[in-house]
Amino acid sequence: MTSVGDHVRPTTATHDPGVYRVVGTGETVTLLRITDGAERRVSVGELTRVSRTELESMFTLAENPDAGFSPLRALRSALVGLYWNVRKRV
Repeated sequence: MTSVGDHVRPTTATHDPGVYRVVGTGETVTLLRITDGAERRVSVGELTRVSRTELESMFTLAENPDAGFSPLRALRSALVGLYWNVRKRV
């Protein structure tokens, strides 16, 4: 059984690929898509509502894409920060 804050991934082509966060439960489960199929963060505010049966048959639990340390992401963030720090002085 999933609860608010869990992350799931579709196992069929019925829903857009990516990772979804459970943001509401009840008769239907409300999912917010937070990454695209390539695991890049998306901020589209795309909500999907599925029945509990559909959730259990068409989705599987997924890891939180924000968890853990990624050296590549840290390096990219540092370079972007350096760029904007230089840019504001020019």
